[in-house]
Amino acid sequence: MGINIKPSKLHYFKLPVFLIAPIFKIIMGTKFAETVMAKHTAVAKSEMVCLQNEFDVLIMKSKMETPSIDKLRKNLAKD
Repeated sequence: MGINIKPSKLHYFKLPVFLIAPIFKIIMGTKFAETVMAKHTAVAKSEMVCLQNEFDVLIMKSKMETPSIDKLRKNLAKD
């Protein structure tokens, strides 16, 4: 797709899915991952809003109905 991965420390995303998926499955099941993800979500709201805005543009262009995303969007808007 020609999309640069940033930050570069996420270079492992260039690996094939069949390698990444089992490793992530193990890592994401740990308490460490739970703690790191919880801390990240506390500071990542602006990133999520930006991503949602980009998804909204794609959704409008596709003219698809997205009831699940619509429900999630309501939660994102809360402070």
